[in-house]
Amino acid sequence: MRGYQIDDKSIIYQKVLDNYIEYVTLSNKRRPTFYKRGVPVPKKYKKEDYGFNKEGILINKESSEKVIKNVRSVGTPKLKKISGQDIWVGLPFHLRTKIAREVKLYFLNELNDLQKIDPKLFPIGVDMTFVKSIDRNNWDIDNLALIYRKVLLDCLKLIVGADDSSEFIQEIPTRFIPTEDGRRQLIITIYTINDTNE
Repeated sequence: MRGYQIDDKSIIYQKVLDNYIEYVTLSNKRRPTFYKRGVPVPKKYKKEDYGFNKEGILINKESSEKVIKNVRSVGTPKLKKISGQDIWVGLPFHLRTKIAREVKLYFLNELNDLQKIDPKLFPIGVDMTFVKSIDRNNWDIDNLALIYRKVLLDCLKLIVGADDSSEFIQEIPTRFIPTEDGRRQLIITIYTINDTNE
């Protein structure tokens, strides 16, 4: 593994999360949206067969059916990609809360074999290693890790009795390992940095 090394004897717990949660479902079925008067309309709807009804919504004149704008996505789940960038660009509070809650439930479920940590092993470090391909969006590791890191530390309070204060957690390294085989993994490693444990 590239970068710094964690001494094997210091590892308290390690878990590989394959295909970790990357999206949160905001709604199970997207509602249809319609073309309204004053909004640009595709060329195919500028023919005589189409016009606007009394509410200003584009319809098929013969059938009186409203023309659906989001044909490809209507009825499909509405997903939100998890990104720390959203915190800085003003994501509404209710969406931030929903994302955090979904990620928290995911971690609590996936880390269900993690036990309370012996107090003698504190302070600890919590390493997060993201394994994934560099896609066209070429994301940055800080934005990717921001929400996962915050929620993971909150979960550790519940699971292992470790407050996220510096008394208990003194290292939170994050790293990225690029892959070309399509894998998407989050490797969580909890390790002691207590020198008296040697």
